[in-house]
Amino acid sequence: MKKILVLITLIVFLSTNIIFAQQRKEPPYWDIRAMSVGSGNVNLLIDGSTYATISRSDAKIIIDILDKISSRSGIYPERVNLIGQNILNASAGYINGVATINIYKPMFDIFIKDKDLAAFVLGHEMGHLYYRHGENAKSIQAAGELVALIAGSVLSAKTGKKYGNTQLGADVGNLLGTAVATSFTRDQEREADKIGLEWMIRNGYNPDGAIRLFTAFQRMGGNSPIPFFQTHPNPGERMDNVKVQIASYYAPKNAEPEIRTASVETKKSVIPTPETKQTIVEKTITPTTIPDEVTKLNAMIDEEKLNGTPKSQSGIAATLAFVKKDYVSAKNNYEKCINEGEAPCLNNLGVIYQMGLGVPVDYKKALQYYKQAADKGLATSMYNYAMLVTHSSEGSKTENRDELFKYIVMAAEKGSPRAMGKVASLSQLKGVDSIKALNLPSKDVLVNYAKVAAMRGFGEGQAALGSFYRNGFGVEQNYELAEVNLLLATKTQKIAEADLYILYLEEKPDQKKANEYKKKIIDEKNIPATAFLANKFCPAGVGEAVVDLFSNSLTNIVSNESGDKAKECFTWRKAWAYGGSTDGARLYANNLKLGYGTETNKLESVAWIVSAMLRGDAKSKDNYEKIKKDYSDEELNKIEQRAKEINTIIVKK
Repeated sequence: MKKILVLITLIVFLSTNIIFAQQRKEPPYWDIRAMSVGSGNVNLLIDGSTYATISRSDAKIIIDILDKISSRSGIYPERVNLIGQNILNASAGYINGVATINIYKPMFDIFIKDKDLAAFVLGHEMGHLYYRHGENAKSIQAAGELVALIAGSVLSAKTGKKYGNTQLGADVGNLLGTAVATSFTRDQEREADKIGLEWMIRNGYNPDGAIRLFTAFQRMGGNSPIPFFQTHPNPGERMDNVKVQIASYYAPKNAEPEIRTASVETKKSVIPTPETKQTIVEKTITPTTIPDEVTKLNAMIDEEKLNGTPKSQSGIAATLAFVKKDYVSAKNNYEKCINEGEAPCLNNLGVIYQMGLGVPVDYKKALQYYKQAADKGLATSMYNYAMLVTHSSEGSKTENRDELFKYIVMAAEKGSPRAMGKVASLSQLKGVDSIKALNLPSKDVLVNYAKVAAMRGFGEGQAALGSFYRNGFGVEQNYELAEVNLLLATKTQKIAEADLYILYLEEKPDQKKANEYKKKIIDEKNIPATAFLANKFCPAGVGEAVVDLFSNSLTNIVSNESGDKAKECFTWRKAWAYGGSTDGARLYANNLKLGYGTETNKLESVAWIVSAMLRGDAKSKDNYEKIKKDYSDEELNKIEQRAKEINTIIVKK
């Protein structure tokens, strides 16, 4: 504690005396992620002179902490900047949808000497990113989705250097101003403290690091002039909050938390059971580990982004114009760039036409550009091409599905994190292993794909990883991690709500939450989730669901046929049918015909077949032709009228 207090005091003294001498309009910055790879040291230069020498192992300490927090939060700060200013501060913000952490050199020096303290501060900053504090969440998500489509990092396009640039430039500099100047409410600061402490404990760091930080600043007088503490609640209050939260993990509420002096591989702690606050039970907290394979995949992704960044002057100019939302200039420069053979420019023209940025939406042109870039080996374009074919009418009827699978697997192998998540999801589909072109990787690779995609905040990876943990696929079954990942996935992957329903219904029983998700899935006409659940609870052989492979739905999971299962089967097939699915309509008709989970109603059964037929379903038309002879003209008229009513109801919903 004394060493940390002395170090902080010294840095504060230096900061107040030198800050104005070193402050620049655009402070120098360097990429800590890039510095963390390999061994040895990195010399950081400003105007040709050495500003500092950083050990790669020290940089890796920071990245390891952030990656562990990413595994819990689904927030992956793609940019982690070391800022060359003599300010004791760390900050976070979004730039063009990219989560970014800024660590000023004095704070970096403290972090590498106290990992537990670093884990709390970095967890706090990640908390602001997680909750979108001070930001427009919708605009961040929209920008983030756009960034996921474009090739290359906009920051790398600006700097053109691996470790960064001593001049941020106006485009990137805005991030620092926003991140430092943003004034969060005290409640938001408390919220960030709480989740930051949660993540550090769950990842095996010692929460006493937070207490050391607050104790040091409290001894210095509480209201510190240091930027990191200017808008935060009083350190004394924050320390009290931290102690209460620590006690909830390590001891009964009527006991003082035990003294812990260092991080250990496994922490044994005591918490009150739900039945009684007085009973003490042992709880083991296993630290999160980031496998070497995951680290290598993350490095490959970063390298692919760097390689996929436009290098020509016209390409760089186009990307900077894109960042400024000057899409007309971006388009013109990308068109010049493609004459120089740069695949990223082809891809980004595809994005402009797919999204209608400064031009009318044109999927046909977008697909042409994506295909050309994909054929040049660009991972981002391989994924963009396959997904746009799947979700647009252009080419979807003639494109070979096996070929699309191949593009997605290739994209994953070359470094597309979103493709990695998609491949992990596809691996769970029944019969998918029979598709020769798919050439799925091993179970271990699929799990690592899911972990990397989940760390980087892609819903596909979070949904797959949550399902893996729930089912014990390639990992030890862990319902807590299943819940964490599935909750994160629900922001973009509706199928994850089905997994959560099953989790709360069967594996981590919570009837209230199960009922909430049941109502939510039905009310929102969540077709992927209803399809998943119908096939979960319905016996195989009653009918085979044909669900869009790219919705991440699982099909034909065998379950027993008890009365409760039959009722669940009926509930979810009905919801699937009323959601507008013709596949669901055919299968719901089977329940009505057989009286499975409900009363037999053959006329209603045929009406659903006809309703699907009227909506263009060929299988329903074939079925109707075979059975209509069994009904009178009067019955057929009633069936037709009811089918029209059904379709009216579906359209209105």
